[in-house]
Amino acid sequence: MQGLKLVAALVAAVALTAFATATAFAIEPEWLPGAAGTVWTGATTGKLVLQLKGGGAFECEKATATGELLSKTNGLGLFTISNCTAFGLAALSLGDPAKTILVHVELLNCFITTSPLVGAILIKTLLVHVEIPTTGLLILLLESSFVAKISPKNTRTKNYTFTILQTAGVQEVKGCLNEAGTETLTESLLTEVDAKGGPLVSGVNAVGMSLTFTAVEQTFDD
Repeated sequence: MQGLKLVAALVAAVALTAFATATAFAIEPEWLPGAAGTVWTGATTGKLVLQLKGGGAFECEKATATGELLSKTNGLGLFTISNCTAFGLAALSLGDPAKTILVHVELLNCFITTSPLVGAILIKTLLVHVEIPTTGLLILLLESSFVAKISPKNTRTKNYTFTILQTAGVQEVKGCLNEAGTETLTESLLTEVDAKGGPLVSGVNAVGMSLTFTAVEQTFDD
């Protein structure tokens, strides 16, 4: 009888632990360091590349960014990407200065894995019209998303670096976990060339981009 009670107690304890873990993870991740109104800035230390799967690539010499948090879990921003070429020719977002591409984004907390727990940034882009003036070619960067790995991991600080890697137009990090932490939701950056042939899966490469916040209002364990 004592043995049955012990087994029942162990089963209950395991079930309670599993429920607590699932419930804790189901809460939206909150590793961003500030609350609503916190300003952030960013800058690359190297080239930024947009590779069309099975096609050509955009190469830009540098990128800067600025934005503001809307909450502990998301924010808005603008990337200013400079000295850009596509297929070896000057490229720009429609109506903007030569070789400059402006991209409006939303940043969201997410996790790539739970064991170990690894936080990341889900970057959602708004529609961008990119033009190559010498050819009249128009390339659309569609509303889509990709994932950036961050360093340091699992800590709140004013200063981060993030890394975005791709191979042949396919992102290294496929996506973020769902709220339950049970499934990876695939994210893809999509482009379209002259509105022909439908969306193309594309990949971004940006190594060593800094992300700096003006305030840290909580620790990671809060």
